[in-house]
Amino acid sequence: MSYYRNLIVNEHNELRNLLASGQMKQLPSPDRLATMQWHEELEKLATLNVKQCLFNYDQCHNTLEFRNSGQNLIMLNISTLDDSPSSRPTNETLIKYSIHSWWNQWRNVTWQHVEKFPKDKHLTNSLRHFAVMARDNSTYLGCAATRWLKQNVHHFLFACNYASNFIVDKPIYKLKTINCQIGYDKKYQGLCKAGEQYDKS
Repeated sequence: MSYYRNLIVNEHNELRNLLASGQMKQLPSPDRLATMQWHEELEKLATLNVKQCLFNYDQCHNTLEFRNSGQNLIMLNISTLDDSPSSRPTNETLIKYSIHSWWNQWRNVTWQHVEKFPKDKHLTNSLRHFAVMARDNSTYLGCAATRWLKQNVHHFLFACNYASNFIVDKPIYKLKTINCQIGYDKKYQGLCKAGEQYDKS
């Protein structure tokens, strides 16, 4: 995934910056949203997941550093009936599509969900991807993907592991009250600079 690292980190930070800078008017602004950076151990664990070629949230993505890590998965199936190379989406297109489809779960999120993540499993499934991406203390991520052909269908499996996961009955992120302690990122001006200290719970 080294070729796509910058793309993946940038897509996540661009979306988080929209939230942090108050441009997503239907959701409350977060207090201190971290600028995400790449983490190789989280990437290695995502790689182990996608190598199974199964859409399966695993239980083994926590690390010594990240004891409550989050995980997002997506499986895309692309028919090969028109299998000219020009008709197949690129990996870059599939990665962007995946990240944006996770983020677009914000449409299901209310202020109440932000302040207290729900217990209801049915509701949780319609919010979980956004919630993992929007965690204020999610400072790192690592992702992996695989692509294969089976019975005239191209399969694309993409997994991202995050430094932090949502917790039932706890906020997805803290609401705006104070500013970043060490300043804001130069590129993503709504996000805190890398190095901002967060509670890891």
